[in-house]
Amino acid sequence: MSLVPSFYGVDTDDSDLDILVDPTPETTLLDIARIQNRLQKILGVSVDVLTPKAIPLKFRDIVLREAVLI
Repeated sequence: MSLVPSFYGVDTDDSDLDILVDPTPETTLLDIARIQNRLQKILGVSVDVLTPKAIPLKFRDIVLREAVLI
């Protein structure tokens, strides 16, 4: 799991937390939704859970390069 930098370079109090996960072949969309739901409940902020393929090609290289492993 990695933290992802803001696509727009600006974080505000209303910004969500972007989390990048590297799914296994068995990972389902339901699994991703469960991760998102649990993190939102634990952290108390809006969370967006992404996989590398879900990141727009325009941003993918920079996001993957700047992601911080947690």
